[in-house]
Amino acid sequence: MRFPSRVHAITLYPLILLAASTRPRCLVTGASRGLGEAIACRMIRAGFDISIASSDESRALKAIERLRHRTPSDITNEASIDYHQVDLSDSESVRDLIVRLDRKGCQYDVLINNAAVCLAGSCLEIAQKTLQVNVLSPITLMDGLIWAKLPKVSKNSVNFSRGKKIIVNVASGEGELGYLHSRLAEKLKTSAEFVGPHQVVSTLAELLDQFDEEIEYAFGPTPMYSLSKAALIAATHAYSNLDPMAEKVLINAVCPGDVLTDMLTEEQRDEALSPWEASLDVASLILDPPRGEKEGDTPLTGKFFRNRELAQW
Repeated sequence: MRFPSRVHAITLYPLILLAASTRPRCLVTGASRGLGEAIACRMIRAGFDISIASSDESRALKAIERLRHRTPSDITNEASIDYHQVDLSDSESVRDLIVRLDRKGCQYDVLINNAAVCLAGSCLEIAQKTLQVNVLSPITLMDGLIWAKLPKVSKNSVNFSRGKKIIVNVASGEGELGYLHSRLAEKLKTSAEFVGPHQVVSTLAELLDQFDEEIEYAFGPTPMYSLSKAALIAATHAYSNLDPMAEKVLINAVCPGDVLTDMLTEEQRDEALSPWEASLDVASLILDPPRGEKEGDTPLTGKFFRNRELAQW
């Protein structure tokens, strides 16, 4: 696998983007703070217009002000940065967002599913909220904003606004199958081989319908978070089976490492990455995606990355 150097990924690719007749547009969920805000900042600097999708309007508007202050004025003067309200724990709110964006004629070249909740414990209420926010809502957004909007263009197009779309799902090392109950891990692994995410959704629906608090679905204090991230990686694999050569949609999942956020314990915070450091691994999958070992190989799709390398799932 060939992954561009850090300098190349950030400085060379934006020249291609800015040569396009229109600026590419990216939607980032959970971009009102932390990692999501840092990702948005990198994408603005790379020549993208940005939409922030968040449930907290006040926090999102403050993030937009910070983004404008953190970015050189010659870039922010051209960039469009807007906010769209959505509650990812509410499926109806997510569908409403897609309808509103469609009515406004919003077309996205890149979708970054970054928002997540990490709740301790294992009960039906925690399972429902965690799976909705971390997996089911991202699937709805991927369907409604990307797959349903695919342009009919040449597969060789290099213009983001008219050609290939990119999805990055922010996952976690806790989403590795080794964290899960063996039977559940096998079900998700099988679901990932289907064409499209329907089997992943069915697996989660069955789990919620038959939820048993006595079952240890995953190891650790936040088992539903582990399950949700494993399911998100499975959905990433399954979506890539719709377009295995990434001719229209390039989709990958990434573990950004332990990021300095409210989700971390005190022990984890000591060695955590800053949001800005961690955002580079996410942005690199978009700005210059990794390819196979051979010259001319197509970009890798349906994969899980950590530290800019293929990771074990």
